[in-house]
This record gives sequence, structure tokens and C-alpha cells, in this order.
Amino acid sequence: MIDKPWLTIVAIASALKLLFIPAYRSTDFEVHRNWLAITHSLPIDRWYYESTSEWTLDYPPFFAWFEWLLSIVASRVDPAMLVVSNLNYASNACIVFQRVSVIVADFVLAFATRTYCSTLGVASSRRAFTLAVLILLNAGLLIVDHIHFQYNGLLLGLLLLSIARLKQERVLEGAFWFAVLLNMKHIFLYVAPAYILYLFRSYCFQDTQRQTGWLPRFSTFLPSRLLRLGAIVTAVFAVSFGPFIAMGQLPQVMSRLFPLKRGLTHAYWAPNVWALYNFADKTTSMLTRSASSRPSTTGGLVGDVEHVVLPSVPPIAALLLTTVSILPGLVASWRRPGNFRLFLRGLVACAYGSFLFGWHVHEKAILLVIVPLRYEPLGRRERRRCAQLSRFVYYRYRFALSSSYSCRRDSHQGGTVFGLLSLFERHSSLPFPRRGESRRRARKIRRHQRPLDDPTHHLESTVPVWLGAFRVLLHARLPVH
Repeated sequence: MIDKPWLTIVAIASALKLLFIPAYRSTDFEVHRNWLAITHSLPIDRWYYESTSEWTLDYPPFFAWFEWLLSIVASRVDPAMLVVSNLNYASNACIVFQRVSVIVADFVLAFATRTYCSTLGVASSRRAFTLAVLILLNAGLLIVDHIHFQYNGLLLGLLLLSIARLKQERVLEGAFWFAVLLNMKHIFLYVAPAYILYLFRSYCFQDTQRQTGWLPRFSTFLPSRLLRLGAIVTAVFAVSFGPFIAMGQLPQVMSRLFPLKRGLTHAYWAPNVWALYNFADKTTSMLTRSASSRPSTTGGLVGDVEHVVLPSVPPIAALLLTTVSILPGLVASWRRPGNFRLFLRGLVACAYGSFLFGWHVHEKAILLVIVPLRYEPLGRRERRRCAQLSRFVYYRYRFALSSSYSCRRDSHQGGTVFGLLSLFERHSSLPFPRRGESRRRARKIRRHQRPLDDPTHHLESTVPVWLGAFRVLLHARLPVH
């Protein structure tokens, strides 16, 4: 039975998301409308060949089937949105339907969060409530999913559900949900190494708690468990890709999923190592006045470009650097099998290493670091170090999200987005003052009275953010497109 506080949190989050229905929307809105049209109007053998629109289907098959399910409902709402040739179609019914579909899909995230919180025990109910607020009212997800328009809440919900099942020691179920997730969006391959090592080392060997070190005792290896894991993962991938393999379309599907010709960086740079590399190349070319007719890395276009002065980076170089960057987290998880905390840290390390060194990384990929990081249990001795890491990641997170809207600062929509980010930055580290108490005094008093690992610090700092967000939304004029 779902308790009242959880219903309250979900209701508040859903009500807040409804306010964003008339807000700015990116080209991803048209992307998903086109995918609705493709999966509804065309036979399955044409899904990954259709190219009437430039926004071709480039997600794995399970997500295509998800769009097909949505199109069944969409056909009763506004059939015109399901016509492939209706490019940039956006009637009021189409807008409301697609926005509401994201809100409904977010219930997967709510369920996954509650499932994880149930593992914290009664003594940690206050922390569970705080964790729920921080995830369900995450500012980044609100901006990316309910303004920019995507389904990251659904996908992260599947990831968090898989993590929760592993924490509950329901290993096969956790592996199943992660396999489903990979067939929904392949960006989660970033964290696949953490899953592979954890499942193999902790599940396929007996008495793993006693086998710390580099090499396990192979006498404790259980082939039956490995076969179970392999059967589950193979079955999921067979259901997903089987029809396309039977039609001989696997190479075409793979070319859509992994288009290496899109270039080293996205149109809006993710604030990673390659953004600094592009900046250094651009600065050097300006100082040396090196002329080039090749496309510029700062042109805001998606495509395969070459650097002017510095050596161009091939995909294999990005892969090698990513592998090196994630090794410390994977080694720690390997040497201490069965340690869920180390698995979670290894997962975050994989996501962050892939964000920093990956090929063609989207700025929104930082959410793969931010959201799972909320699950990381913090102790008193680790609080200061983890707080420094969180602040460092947060500022990358803020720049990553705000970079998508840098060209829209003059619009009311852009003002709203930057207002939300500024409010979040302004209040994220300040305690919420009680009645009759100034903010400066509240900060001084609670610094000495409250333990550093008290989760209510984060919850109280969230309150003024959303009060300010409502104020910004009420004063912003957001016309319907």
C-alpha cells in the first residue's frame, strides 16, 4: 500500500510538470513525433530505413516499440500527428499528448525510487523521504524532459529499478531490467562495465564476501549462475533484435545506433575534455591565424569535423581514454565483491568517465552521474570529500544544461530556464530559515547544531528553489507554439 507522503510527493511533482506544457520545446519534440508517425504508419521493415525527416529513428528496438504503443493512443487524440510527411506538426492536441506522455512515463521513476527507499528500513524513513524529493523534483530532469522534451525519467527509472533489485539481492531481476534498459537507449552502455564486473564477480562465485583480492578461487565458480545470467540477457536481446536479424537488417540498425560520422562533440558541447580540446584548437588557430576551409567545431552543427591546428581525435582514442578513466572504479568493485556501495561508486565512475572522454557526448548525459549519485550512502568521515565531488559535478551539470539554452536568453522561455538554474545555484548550499530567523543566522546556527550527514540539509535547501521556480513561472509569459 502506498502511503500518503509518497502520494503527496508524486502529486506535487506531476502538478509542477503540468505547468511546463506550454513552455519552450526543442527539436526533440519533433523527433519523437516523427518516431510516433514512423512506428504507426510504416511496417517494421521500414522503421530503420525511413528518412523523410532528418530526425530518423536511431534508438534501439524496445524504444521503437514504446513509441508504437504511444501511437495507438495518439491515433485517437490527433491522427494528423501520425502522418510521416507532416513535418514540424504541432497542434495543441499533439503538444498536450506528448507532454502528458512524459509525465505518465515518469511514474516508472517514482516506482523505482520508492522501491529503493523501501530497502533503507524504518529507521531511515526520513532519509528515504528526502531522497524521493531530490530525485522526483530533480531540476535537471524537469528542464530536460518537461521543457526540452525527452523521456529520461522513464529510462533513469529503469536504471534505478535495476539498482534497487541488486540491492535487494534479486540479481537476476536486476540484470533483466538493465538488459531491457540497454534495448531502450544504448547510452546506458556507459555503465555496462560496472554491471558486468559486479554480476560476474559477486553472483557467479560462491562466498564472495570472503574472497577479496585480485583473483577469486575458481573452485567456487558456479557455471549454472553464469548460464542463468546469460540466458536472461540473451533472451532480452533476442526479443529486441530478433525480428531485424531475421529480416537481414541488423547492419542497418547498427549504423543508426552508432553513427560515428556525427563527430567528436555534439552541436552543444558537453563540458568535458573534448570541449577544452576544441577550445584550445580554436584559440590556437586564431592566435596563429591558421586558415581552414574545413567545418568548424564551433559551428553548432552535428557532423564529422577535423581540428585546424591540433591533431584530430579518432573514435579509438576516445575509447581508450574512457577505458583508462573508469578503471579505478572497476578495480575497487572487482577486489571487494558483493560490496553494493563500491558497485554504485563504480557505476557513477563509469558514467562520469564516459561523459568526460566519450565520443559525441550529449550535455544531458551528466544526468547519468547526478541521479545515481543520490543513491550513494554518505558517512560522516566521507561527507567532506563527497560534498566536494558533488559540488564539482554540479557545476558541470549546470553548465551542461544551460549550454543548450545559451542561444535563447532573449526569449521568455530562456529566461525561465536560466531563472530556474540561477535559483538552484543560489540556494543549493543554504539552509532554509525558520520563522523569525534570518538566512545568515540560520546558516551559522545549523552549521554547529546539525550533523554534516543530516539529509534534511538537502531537503530544506530544495524548498526555496521551488518557491522561486513557481514565482518565475507565474511571471513568465510562455506562448504556445
